[in-house]
Amino acid sequence: MPSPAAIPLLLVGAAAAVWPRQLSLWQERWDSIGSTQNWSDVEPAEWRVTLTRAGGVLAMLGGVAAYAFL
Repeated sequence: MPSPAAIPLLLVGAAAAVWPRQLSLWQERWDSIGSTQNWSDVEPAEWRVTLTRAGGVLAMLGGVAAYAFL
């Protein structure tokens, strides 16, 4: 029987790998709460988009491993 963590890891990882800019923008907007910047003025840095995509790929690999081996 596969691990219960496999499906959420696959879904979240796929979302982060396919839409990293949108996820990074959402993170930046949450980070801007309480600052003087407007939400519409916030843009994610390229390193954050790349890191989000890499994290999504790693999460998907973890989901595949959890499904196959646990």
